[in-house]
Amino acid sequence: MINNVKVTVANTPKVITVSSGNVNSLSKLTDVSIPDGGVPDAALLQYDAATGSWTSTNIIDRGITINCGSY
Repeated sequence: MINNVKVTVANTPKVITVSSGNVNSLSKLTDVSIPDGGVPDAALLQYDAATGSWTSTNIIDRGITINCGSY
């Protein structure tokens, strides 16, 4: 089941809690793949279009452009 979540951001910092049913861990999501040995320290999620899922990794081995905006 997919729940729509609306978040409003104000100038005053607030703690925002988002509920997603019974999911309290990324590893419990059906489109997140966790390696058999577990998640490596400092890992990030990288989308794999071939499998349609997110994979935890600490190696970025595909072409990627990171745009950090203008200064």
